[in-house]
Amino acid sequence: MQLFVFALRTLPAELKSNWQRSLLIILCLAVGIASVSAVKIYTDSALTYFTKNIKDYFGADLTISIPEKPTQAQEQFLQNQELGVLTIVENHSQIAFNPFNKERNMPVQVIVIDPDVYPLYGSLNLVDGSLAKAILQEKQSAIISASLLDQLELREDGLVIVGNTPYIIRGILETKAAPDGFMGRIYTATPPTLVGGSLSTSQAYLKLDPHLKLDEAKEKISTIFGEERISTYDEVTTHIHKSTNVLGSVALIAALASLLLGGLGVANAAQVIARQKLKQSAIMKCIGGNTRQVVFIILVQIAAIGLIGVILGFFIGWALTGVFPLLFNEIISVNIPVEPNFKVFGQMSVLGLLVTIFFALLPVLKFARIRPLAVYRDDNPDKLLPKSSKFITALIVLLLTIVLGLFIGLIIDNFPIGIGFSLGTLVLTGILLFAINLLLKLILKLPLFSTATAKMARRSLARQSQRVSGAILALALGISSILLISFVQDDVLDFMGSILQDQKTPNIIALLDKKEGPTPEQMTLFLEEDNRVEDVNIFKMLAGSLEAVNDKPLTGAELPNPRMMMLAKTFIVGSVDPNKMPIELKYVEGKPISSEQDMIMEEYIASTLGLKVGDCLTFKFGDDALEFNLVGLYSAIEMGVNFSSSSYASNQALDGVSSAFTTELLLARTKAGIPGKEVIQTLRANVPDLRFAFDIGQIFDLFNTIFAAITRFMQFLGLFALLAGLVILAGTMVLNKWEKRKETALIRCLGGTTKNVLSVQLWENGILGVLSGALGVWLANSLSFALNTKVLKLEFVTRPLTNLVSFLTVVVLVAIVGAISLWDVLHERPLTVLRNE
Repeated sequence: MQLFVFALRTLPAELKSNWQRSLLIILCLAVGIASVSAVKIYTDSALTYFTKNIKDYFGADLTISIPEKPTQAQEQFLQNQELGVLTIVENHSQIAFNPFNKERNMPVQVIVIDPDVYPLYGSLNLVDGSLAKAILQEKQSAIISASLLDQLELREDGLVIVGNTPYIIRGILETKAAPDGFMGRIYTATPPTLVGGSLSTSQAYLKLDPHLKLDEAKEKISTIFGEERISTYDEVTTHIHKSTNVLGSVALIAALASLLLGGLGVANAAQVIARQKLKQSAIMKCIGGNTRQVVFIILVQIAAIGLIGVILGFFIGWALTGVFPLLFNEIISVNIPVEPNFKVFGQMSVLGLLVTIFFALLPVLKFARIRPLAVYRDDNPDKLLPKSSKFITALIVLLLTIVLGLFIGLIIDNFPIGIGFSLGTLVLTGILLFAINLLLKLILKLPLFSTATAKMARRSLARQSQRVSGAILALALGISSILLISFVQDDVLDFMGSILQDQKTPNIIALLDKKEGPTPEQMTLFLEEDNRVEDVNIFKMLAGSLEAVNDKPLTGAELPNPRMMMLAKTFIVGSVDPNKMPIELKYVEGKPISSEQDMIMEEYIASTLGLKVGDCLTFKFGDDALEFNLVGLYSAIEMGVNFSSSSYASNQALDGVSSAFTTELLLARTKAGIPGKEVIQTLRANVPDLRFAFDIGQIFDLFNTIFAAITRFMQFLGLFALLAGLVILAGTMVLNKWEKRKETALIRCLGGTTKNVLSVQLWENGILGVLSGALGVWLANSLSFALNTKVLKLEFVTRPLTNLVSFLTVVVLVAIVGAISLWDVLHERPLTVLRNE
C-alpha cells in the first residue's frame, strides 16, 4: 500500500518531467477507447431502447398466424377465446406509388386494423397529435409512415395508390420503437380490394389478462394452431438480443483493433520511461528496494497516466455516438437516445488498464532488472540488459493475452471469441512486426544511401527500428482496413449491378391473380407486343407439404433443428416448362429436370432438411399426394438475386393440382438500357386491376443503400486504426526528439544548413511513408483477392488509381507528422543544445 501511495504522490512530478511521453500514452489509449466506447455505448443504448419498447413494436403479448382456411376448432377459438383482448390484423405486402408521379414507388405493408381495439399496446402516435381512431373511421383513410411520405413525395390529405386501390392520407405516423426503414407502412381500417396474389396474411393479436402466464397461454393455443404459428414478445426480445449481440460483437472487435494498435505506442513510451528511470531505480535498489517494487511503482504511474487516456477516450466515444445516426440515417430513422452507464465506463476502464499493463509490463521489466552498479559504469543501458528466458517471457505474454481475451469475451459475451481474438491478434502482430523489422533492415542495406544525409537517416532509422516498426504496422493496418472495405463494397456492388444489367436476369416481377386482375394470357400478350420487352415467362407457385423422404414419414425428429419442420410444411414449388426455365439456374450438383417425376431444389433448403440428390420425396398439395425424384441442386447464392421458388417441378406433374396458396409469377426482361419501371408504368396505365408488380432494380437499390451504410460504419472504425498509427508515429518521433536535437545541432556546427537537416528528415519520413503505404496497399489487395476468390466467389479487380491515391495519402500524412515534430527542433540554437547535453 505504501508503494502505491508513493507512486501516486510522485505522479505529478513524473507527468511534468515526462509530459510528452505521458501525452503519447494518453492519446494512444484515448483513440482506441473512443472507438470501443462509441460502439459499446451505441449498441447498448439501441438494445435498451428497443427492448423497452418491445410491446409497442411487437403489438401484443402473443400473435397467431391464421391459416388461409382455419379449422372449426381454430375459428371457434378466435370467436370465443377468454384469454384476453384479441383483434385480427390483415397484412398485405404490395407496391405503393404516387398517382401523380408513378416513378415514385416502393414496397409497402398495408396493415388493416380495427381502430377501436388496435393497438393493444402503445398507440399510433401522429406527428400532429391527432387521434388515429377518429381518423380511420373515414372510409379509405390511411395513416402512413414517414419514409413512405418522403420517398414517394406524397402530401397529407393527398392520395397514395396501393395496387389499384386509392387511400386518402389523413395522418403521418410518428417514429417510435419500430424503425421506419424501406418497407413503408400504411395503417387503415378499409381492406384493399385484394383476394389473392398479394402476399397477404392475417394475424390474431392477443393481449393477455394480467393474471395469465405467457408460457401457459402459448402452450394452450399451440394445441389448436400448432407451435410454429405462435410467436410471443419474449421470443422477439430474445431474437433482438441475439442479433444486437452479434452485430455489436463484430463492431467491437473491429474497434478493438485500434485500441490494440494504440498499445504499441504505450509499449514505446513505457520503454523510454523505464529507460530514463534507470538511475532512480538503481538508487532505490541500493537503499533496499527490489525489482518487483521498482516495476510496481513504474506500472502504477503508467497505469494512472493511462487512466487519464481512458477517461478522455470514454467521453470522446460518448460524443462520437452522435455521428452514428448520420452513418445509419438511410436504414435507421429512429433517433436512439444514448444512455451510457457506469457498467460501460467500468468495462472501458478495466479494458484500458489491462491494455496498458499488457503492453508496458515487458519493457518496464526488461530495464528494471539491470543491476544498480552497471547503470553507473556504462552510459549505454542497451548493453546492460540481462539475458532473459524466452520461455518465461512467452509465458508472461501468453498469460496476459488470455487475461485480456477473457475480459474482451466478457464484454462481447463470448469467451471463446474473446480469447481467440486476443491470441490471433498476438500471433498476427508478432508475425507482421517480425516481417516489418526484416523488411526495414533489408531496405536500410540497399545501395541507396550514398549521400551524407542519407547515411545519417539510415543510422537514425536503424537505431529506432523497434519503435518505428510499430508505427509502420499501425499505419499499414489502418489504411488497409479502409481500403479493404472500399474494395469489398465496390466489388459487391459492381457484381450486383452486373446481374441487373445481365440480359438473362428478369427485371420485372409481377404476382398474378386469376380471381381478380389480369389473366396470365393477357399479361403475356401485352408484354410480347411491347417492343421494349424481349423475354416473358410465367410459372405457377404452389405451397405444399413435404410428408416423406424415401417412403419414411418426415416427423422432424431427424432434423438438426425441429423448427425446420415449419419449412417442410410450407414448401414452395414452382411449376415450370423444363425446356424454358424462367431464370437461369446455377447447378451445384445433379442435373436439370428431364421427366415428370423430377424435381430440383435450392441447395441450402435441401441441406437444411437433410436431403440429397437421389432422394424420393412425397409432397402433399391440398388433397393430392405426389412423388418426385430429387435430381439436381442449384445455388441461390450463385444466382445473385433469389426471387425464385425454393424448388421446381414440371408443369405436367403439377397440372390440375391445387393448394392453400397458389399464385402465378410473371418474370420479364426489358431490352438493354430500358429500365423495368417504364414498362410497369405502361402496364398500370393499360392493364386493369394490376396488383403486385415492381422493378427488380428497387431490390438492388435497397441492398445498395443498406450495404453502403454498413461499409461507411466499418470505414469509420477503420479511421481510428489509421489515427492510432499516426499517433504512434508522432510519439516515436517525440521519443526520439533528443537524439534529433543533437543530430541537428552537430550538422549545423559542422557547416550544414537547414536544407541538410530537412534532407535527413525527408529520407526518414520517405522510407517510413513508402513502407507503410506500400505494405497497407499490398495487405488490402491481398486480403481482397482472398476474400473475393475464396469466400464471395467474385472476380478480383485491381484499382490502380485508388491504390495510388491511398499510397500517396499515407506518404503525405507521414511527411506532415514529421514536419510538425521537427518544427521546434529547427528553431533551437546548436550551442544551446550541445551545452545542455
